[in-house]
Amino acid sequence: MDRAAGFDVPSFTADGGGDMMANGHLSDVLPGLNGGDGPDIMKQLGAYRPTGPWFVPEFYPGWLDHWGEPHAHVEAGGLVRETEWKLTHEVSFCYYMIYGGTSFGFMSGANYGGHFQPQPTSYDYDSPMDEMGRPTSKFFALRDVLAKHLAPGEVLPEVPPTTQVIEIPRIEFTESARIFDNLATPVKSEKPLSFEDLDQGYGYVLYRTTIAGPVDATLKIKELRDYAVVCVDGERLAALDRRHNQNSAELKIAGPSATLDILVENGGRINYGSRLTDNRKGITESVLLGERKLTGWEMYKLPFDDVSSLKFNSTPASAAPAVHRGTFSLPRVGDAFLDMRGWGKGIVFVNRHNLGRYWYIGPQQTLYLPGVWLKQGRNEIVVFEQLKDDVQSVAGIKTPILDQLNKDENARSRGPIKEPRLESASLVKEGSLAGSRAAQDIVFPAKTARYLCLQALSSQNGDEFTTLAELDALDAAGQTISHQGWKIIYVDSEENIAEGDQAENVIDGDPDSFWHTLWSAPHTSHPHTLVIDLGAEHELSGARLLPRQDSPHGRIKDYRLYLSLTPF
Repeated sequence: MDRAAGFDVPSFTADGGGDMMANGHLSDVLPGLNGGDGPDIMKQLGAYRPTGPWFVPEFYPGWLDHWGEPHAHVEAGGLVRETEWKLTHEVSFCYYMIYGGTSFGFMSGANYGGHFQPQPTSYDYDSPMDEMGRPTSKFFALRDVLAKHLAPGEVLPEVPPTTQVIEIPRIEFTESARIFDNLATPVKSEKPLSFEDLDQGYGYVLYRTTIAGPVDATLKIKELRDYAVVCVDGERLAALDRRHNQNSAELKIAGPSATLDILVENGGRINYGSRLTDNRKGITESVLLGERKLTGWEMYKLPFDDVSSLKFNSTPASAAPAVHRGTFSLPRVGDAFLDMRGWGKGIVFVNRHNLGRYWYIGPQQTLYLPGVWLKQGRNEIVVFEQLKDDVQSVAGIKTPILDQLNKDENARSRGPIKEPRLESASLVKEGSLAGSRAAQDIVFPAKTARYLCLQALSSQNGDEFTTLAELDALDAAGQTISHQGWKIIYVDSEENIAEGDQAENVIDGDPDSFWHTLWSAPHTSHPHTLVIDLGAEHELSGARLLPRQDSPHGRIKDYRLYLSLTPF
């Protein structure tokens, strides 16, 4: 298509190594190796173009962040050495990113690394130029390397000055209103409609229906995308986060009826990998109350593409979810960073410009405010806050805060963790699994148990890690039993720093998520141990293990399986 359209310039493919390059390479196009380092560049590219040229389209001086995960950091020393090596060995490359910037408004996306991973507003990326475009020490270190490889007589220009930074005094909010007071005409439907069905790309949708009472049952949202605040008669009941596979809350209604409101946020569309085509937002299937499917929905579109028509009251701050408005005056303008510490979750507008999302969990705690969006004299700020009631002010600071994680109130809690004492009497099977991505059954004579312990003794490829996508228990008839009531009560190691590959992923019913033992920090080697409380006694005749599907790393080879009626 490109050639037919008249593009006759050199083309290249940009792929990671291994299977990605094998499946992405085109015979008549220059292959590029994203993330390639050192001699491996020649090894990987040489399989398709033995004499080069060698090209790394994406050379990473930093990396992206996810909400609830540590701020990415790439050491300058190794980056400088690798840059020097590439230049010395005539490897062409592009830095990704030399300047990260900001995903203003709702433009921050998401990844899917076994679970939904939304990205924050800041795309600082730990790049050589920071979020507002200022050169960092990493920039100057790379500049020194490049200066040694200039053509004769060539010199680097001086680094230009950067935008002035100002500190905005604390801003008080004098007006506010609940989001329920800012609803337009609803779209009505018997079933809940997705954002796409409503012809809305971004922002929020409020789903409303009436429930007949009295009732005491579990409210379950099937395929929630991506974050929901649940209210009953205007009072917040729960917040549900797709990152943690949360989709249900206990609902008790004593009276004859109640209004159920579910405020759903599009947290960012997945922009890489196999889930690219699975990106519908909102309530994408149904809502159940007990076993009954709720119907008769009114859906209020809240795209937040214009805040000029919002209605406010000059009263004390309204309870969340609510909008708040204030004004502030500036003698001069410049770039600033709004300090959102103390707030919950939401978005900020200054002079009707959407600065993006904030979320107390971090790592991002500030929002970049470009000076070109400010005015000498009076300025307006509007904040939509989803979770907190007692927020009253915000201030502008000169330095961004991008590396502060706070306790995530929605995160799983296992309670006290006790290392198991594994006795030989509890051992029901030991052996070796095949080196396959297919599910494999471990079978044994039927035994009644409540607690199951899997111990991985080695991996198929000899590495020191353990990975596992799903673990099912088989009843006496060889059928899988429900995971209802299951809990992880012990795991010796899990990757919960750089990625969210916790042990709970083996019982979440999602074959694309997986447990991965810790790899991003000092970690232990085999054996790796996982203990599950099945919630009740069952007669078991086997366990079914589904290996990690996207990679052979850490797939279990030798194992032991233990069962017990009481905690190990």
